[in-house]
Amino acid sequence: QGFAQVPGVHYQETYAPTVLSSTTRLLFAVAAAKRWKLRQLDVKTAFLIPRLPADELLYLRPPKDFIYIMRQLDVHLQTGVLLKLNAAIYGLRQAGHYWNNAITATLISFGLTRSTHDLCLFTKFRDGELVLMVAIYVDDICAAGVSLDVQQVTAELFRTFPMKDLGEPKIFCGVEVNKHD
Repeated sequence: QGFAQVPGVHYQETYAPTVLSSTTRLLFAVAAAKRWKLRQLDVKTAFLIPRLPADELLYLRPPKDFIYIMRQLDVHLQTGVLLKLNAAIYGLRQAGHYWNNAITATLISFGLTRSTHDLCLFTKFRDGELVLMVAIYVDDICAAGVSLDVQQVTAELFRTFPMKDLGEPKIFCGVEVNKHD
């Protein structure tokens, strides 16, 4: 019941940026000019991934049939029990914020740099030359760059999160992509 959460009591921050439309167009323009490889990914269950901070105590009243289902699994819970959340779930107002923190920290750990202009654009330079751009729109990721760098960041993301490879993007953030060789 995220709708019942009280600001300052149940959460402190909900802000989660999304890539700017101008950044998306820039990414595709640079990719076209440099004839870069493009790859679109979708993170499965993104909002269920981040752990909640230890100082953020949230409890959940189980849904109606949860206790019955748990008994079928030989887990016995008392009626009226509250469950402590250790990780974010869909419906929490702060879930998007924590997911954005998790994906940002992950991309930075891979050696990418977060843009100061657009908080959902990450870049990688080698020998002073731009070789990779990664844009984030909630749980959708678009990577554009030198083939090897796109393959590396994609492989790292697959090792870190449950992902679905959508191949070359057809539409990303409202921008239709048509690749012509």
